[in-house]
Amino acid sequence: MPVNLSEFDDRFLASFVLGSPDYDAQLYAIRGLLRLHGQADEALSNEIKAIEAFAKQASGSANERAVDDWVDHLHQSVFQDAAHSMAAVGMLAPFVESLFKQAFPGIRDLLDRNGRAPAAHARWTMPKDKQWDCRRASPNRPHLVDGIVELAKATGLAADLPADLHKTLAALFGYRNKMFHLGFEWPDTERNAFERRIAADGWPQDWFAQATSDGKPWVFYLSDTFVQHCLTMLDQIFAGLGSFVRRND
Repeated sequence: MPVNLSEFDDRFLASFVLGSPDYDAQLYAIRGLLRLHGQADEALSNEIKAIEAFAKQASGSANERAVDDWVDHLHQSVFQDAAHSMAAVGMLAPFVESLFKQAFPGIRDLLDRNGRAPAAHARWTMPKDKQWDCRRASPNRPHLVDGIVELAKATGLAADLPADLHKTLAALFGYRNKMFHLGFEWPDTERNAFERRIAADGWPQDWFAQATSDGKPWVFYLSDTFVQHCLTMLDQIFAGLGSFVRRND
């Protein structure tokens, strides 16, 4: 018996091309850990404020010890923020990659099943085993972000996805690559290059925060604004996949 798609919302219909992974449970776990990290950041911030307040009213050796403690806590906060930022990008980036890596073969099967063909695109000249692999972009190069965007355009999925998808993914995976290859404290040349890229690629200034040293970039973080933007984007991708299924099944 044919499935009556009108009985289901777009979020549910996304599962028609995503297969068996429980992305809702994964996302719930990600949100939970992000929330715990936010609480830890708030607790440390409050502790720093309390030490600062005590230092202002203390005198003599008590003041000196309080100031030293305050400086130590500020230094600690730089690296706690970096650790939490790495955890965030370390969850969000693989989640996004997995989502699209699962979705596009599902879309291929959906189109085949319904006798629909994707639009003409340079990527269809790639080897057959690479054509639907979002980790490859035309003519046959490793590039996840371009691969996702190409397949979205070629299949028509792009109409159902956020308009700033490319910009968001470029920022997310660009930062992921820096953190996972260079750690928390990047070489000066890498810090300066990333700061220039933020401006050159037109990424909103509130997507990344940074600690500075002598007025120069020291440690970069995903901002809370960007993390929330990514979570919103994921909700939109799920809905977009469902909308695509509704239009093509």
